[in-house]
Amino acid sequence: MADNVDRLLEALADPTRRRVVELLSDGPVRAGDLAAGVGLAPTAITRHLKALRDAGVVDVQSVDGDARGRLYRLRAGQLARLRAWIDGVLPALDHGATADDAPDSATGDRRHVDGRGDAAAFAAATEPLRGELRLHCYRMTGSLDESEDLLQDALLRAWRAWPQFRGDSSVRTWLYRITTNVCLSALEGRRGQSPARSHNPSTRPYPEPISDQFLPTGTGAERPDDQLVARETIELAFLAALRVLSPRQRAAFILRDLIGLPATATAEALDISVAATKSALQRARAALRAALSEDRMTWPAARPSSAEERAITRRYIAAIQDRDGDAMAELLHKDLRVTYLPRGLVVDGRATFIDGSTRYAPTGEFRYVETGANGQPAIAVYLRPPGATEFRRLSLAVLRVAGEEIVEIVDFSDPSVLESFGLPARLQP
Repeated sequence: MADNVDRLLEALADPTRRRVVELLSDGPVRAGDLAAGVGLAPTAITRHLKALRDAGVVDVQSVDGDARGRLYRLRAGQLARLRAWIDGVLPALDHGATADDAPDSATGDRRHVDGRGDAAAFAAATEPLRGELRLHCYRMTGSLDESEDLLQDALLRAWRAWPQFRGDSSVRTWLYRITTNVCLSALEGRRGQSPARSHNPSTRPYPEPISDQFLPTGTGAERPDDQLVARETIELAFLAALRVLSPRQRAAFILRDLIGLPATATAEALDISVAATKSALQRARAALRAALSEDRMTWPAARPSSAEERAITRRYIAAIQDRDGDAMAELLHKDLRVTYLPRGLVVDGRATFIDGSTRYAPTGEFRYVETGANGQPAIAVYLRPPGATEFRRLSLAVLRVAGEEIVEIVDFSDPSVLESFGLPARLQP
């Protein structure tokens, strides 16, 4: 029984999985609905469901006549074993509790009764920071899927270290230190395998886009200026430029200039001296100045408000829906750059792009759905080929707007990227 309980506690140590269990307590739920309920991409929820299935907490059932028909449900047996174990140790706790089990008023932390730590206190301290820690992993790696894996690793390490946390720093700084080191271990462990860093935007690898619905909510929203800075620092172009930095330079820049940690806390997170931290930061800033255009280094740049960007995006959708080249030209900058991924094809210039869009577009009827990625406007493109009855998901175009013009488009057609946005695979006419 002890092995079963250990597996259950290990699986349920993660707050996302506990939330999944809470959602399933009302009855069977589809994976997509669970993902929406916990604020994860559909591809990210699968690893949590696998961990819960491996621990015997949930299983899956098919639904007859439903193509999407895979429902997840709780397994009462394993949860009953956990309850039996808790019922068995409660009498011992009633007789053996000491003053050390009470909340520590100096740190606000609840100390521990069973050597594993107080799950409720850990969740209360870490759950509000989960979104920004995931964003930190994403900025470090440029991969949404990898960032979720790294975050789970970091939170597991934090959970194991929770009994030793004594409040010498804030929980936030402590978690950033753990998460940064998890990211650095992953990045430095694959040296020589990553694409060469490039200062040339046309050859620089772009990160995977992240749906706006998975960005931390409320970040900087209280102060409009901070909100603009937050938007600038999650743009695709900015994140691509971060990849010219070495992992430790990148970490120093993110922690000090984006997160706002003090130099001493940044140095502790990187396990280097304050002087070495300042040196890494200076090199990082110089490299970014070389990699980014001037307006990217002077935040908040000449970027319109979200409402203005949406208006420009809708005008652009109307123009491409009508195949109106003149209307497109009014909205596109003359030096527009369009990058098609994963092919790596780059088209420079408004005229070239408009001509190619007309000449080489697939045959059929298009439909466009407005969405958002990396704090930028984005358009999901669907195509209904001749003779087809449905519109099929084709690509995702992420726009960068400056002033009143679209200056850059990055077009993603990788199916895994489109799936991570939760976009329906098909639309009805």
